Amino acid sequence: EREFPMMRNFAAGEGLWYVTATDFNEKIEVFSVNETGEAKFLPISFTPESLGAYTVDDARIDVAPDGSLAFIVTSKGSVAQGPYIQRVYRADTDGTNLKEIARLDSGRVAGMVDIAVSPDNNVFVLTMQGDKPNVGGSDSIYKIDTNNRITEAIHICVGRDPESIDVDSGGNIWFGSTLGIFKATIR
Repeated sequence: EREFPMMRNFAAGEGLWYVTATDFNEKIEVFSVNETGEAKFLPISFTPESLGAYTVDDARIDVAPDGSLAFIVTSKGSVAQGPYIQRVYRADTDGTNLKEIARLDSGRVAGMVDIAVSPDNNVFVLTMQGDKPNVGGSDSIYKIDTNNRITEAIHICVGRDPESIDVDSGGNIWFGSTLGIFKATIR
């Protein structure tokens, strides 16, 4: 029996719920919960050492149509001067074959991130951008295609403060912000 760290984000897969958990300091872990409530830790964890960081921060997860897992993991590079480390990973359904697919680090010290996988298996990530600590800036939603090519899909102007994203069955990106909910059609 072990104590579970603070649960932060959930995603549904084929008969499983996937959960990210963090202590906001030393470790981010991932576990699954089946339909009978049995929890199983996946062979995935992130530490300050594995991320080259001062402390770990948070993680978001989504399940792709093919059952694979996608994560955006954040950590802090220093006590209060940045950088805000933002790494994107993919793994198999059981947590094996973890691969880093993008580094989207920022000069900021913190922010809201999120991840969503589209019906065609492309990964979209909400990232905090800007190169100055403690100063807001524009934010971006990046597309990482199945060949791990990174392109900016949506540039969000200062003052919109995005918090979450999702991709619908038609491939449209939805994001919530302090000014409401927006839908973007990517061509």
